[in-house]
Amino acid sequence: MTFLRHRRELRVSSNPPVVLPSTDTRGPASPRSRLGFVIAACLGLSSLSLLLPSALTYDPWSWVIWGREILNLNLSTRLGPAWKPLPVAFDTVFAIFGGAAPWLWLIVARAGGLLALVIAYRLGNRLAGPGAGIVAAAGLALTVDFLSYLLALGMSEPLLAGLVLLAFERHLDDRRLQACFCLFGGSLLRPETWPLFGTYCLYLLVKDRSSRLPVAIMMAALPLAWFLPEYLASGDLMRSSKRAAIPSSGGAVLLDKPGLAVISSLNDYLLDPIKVGVAVATLSAIARAVLRKADKAVVSLLGIGLFWTAEVALLTQFKLAAGEQRFLIVAAAAGCVVGGVGLDRLVRGTAAAVSRIAPRPRPLGIFFGGGVAILLILLSLPSLTTDQITELASFDQVAFESTLHRDLQYVISDAGGRDSILRCDKMATGSLQVPLLAWELGIHLKDFAELEEAKVIFASPHKAGAPISPNIEHLEGLTELTRQGAWSVLVTNVESPRCQLLSTD
Repeated sequence: MTFLRHRRELRVSSNPPVVLPSTDTRGPASPRSRLGFVIAACLGLSSLSLLLPSALTYDPWSWVIWGREILNLNLSTRLGPAWKPLPVAFDTVFAIFGGAAPWLWLIVARAGGLLALVIAYRLGNRLAGPGAGIVAAAGLALTVDFLSYLLALGMSEPLLAGLVLLAFERHLDDRRLQACFCLFGGSLLRPETWPLFGTYCLYLLVKDRSSRLPVAIMMAALPLAWFLPEYLASGDLMRSSKRAAIPSSGGAVLLDKPGLAVISSLNDYLLDPIKVGVAVATLSAIARAVLRKADKAVVSLLGIGLFWTAEVALLTQFKLAAGEQRFLIVAAAAGCVVGGVGLDRLVRGTAAAVSRIAPRPRPLGIFFGGGVAILLILLSLPSLTTDQITELASFDQVAFESTLHRDLQYVISDAGGRDSILRCDKMATGSLQVPLLAWELGIHLKDFAELEEAKVIFASPHKAGAPISPNIEHLEGLTELTRQGAWSVLVTNVESPRCQLLSTD
């Protein structure tokens, strides 16, 4: 009898039912050593990326300058982008290394973006499987400008996405203080992180008594880091808030309905298959809630994405933020993870449904599941062709910025050198080139004169194919002193013994 029962059990188990991935997010936990390896690998790859043409753009150059000024105890933030404590803190330390400071920040910024991609994969893999992880990471990488601008030129948004996603993962691993620390780092990058950080701090104060002291220190340090240096350096406590409402590259705040424009820009930010996956994951979470099967991780990520979008939309609607698309990076990152989970469930669900009704279940189920996956890839091709692939394949701006920096060093030397140029007192250049020139000349951002008052003008395009900036066509009495690549140095025809030191002899 035992033998017959054993044979029946074998017969039943020979064709096991298709089981969907579990929504239990408690394991496998991410060991510290593995996370440390991931961070080290990201830093290593980021360092190797400097072997390719590399450059910074406007905001990162300003942070590097401010770091140098803090080290020299002469910080001035009257001009420049909005203050961001975390990049400036890094750059203050990096200023010890002199001319290497810009490239050290670029390593950190790029490593943060790579970390965002890795954590997006890890979360997708954890919640649904490796397919979901691959979709999440690829979807984030292919969001507009992620690789070709934000990551390549040292912007802080990819690092912000990495910190918020890592905080979510650390919470799933019951590393709550580490999660709070990651949110604190994110809060030093963008104010939109403050509500998430504050809410999590309150949660920790109730749940974990041992973390109360570090949490209290972080909560006290946050406003000091944002407002005290700004007040001491510019005299205006709210300068950064005012500056954040001024778009640098076009923003929703310029449109008739800024809040709705922000929501629309998120729709444009994500690939079509990711949006399909988000819809599927949302319906799946609702269905599981009806069946009393909690889908907490997916719902939480959806909540973070929706909250972040609503926050940026409201700030933009009330003219408190520019509403630029890159401000939505956290919502996009959360959406990519959720979308990856949803697509994985759609493909697996299709395969499982076909397997139950088909005479040859497994091959036909796999065929239909694979067909759904291929269809979703095909759906993404139109948007990829027009936006993401173009951006991904075009790193012209990085190469141009790199060449521009090199040529600026040459043109300064040809014009007589830094000391000779500074003797002329009043200099001007294009508004987007101010931080780069200020870094090379070792001066404040505020030390540039109005174009009409300048005795020396540095002119160049701000990007490949753009016209010369500043526009000097209306000025008279200019003499080109020297030219290197895209840069021209022009001087006014004034009798000034100090400016006569500028010569090519």
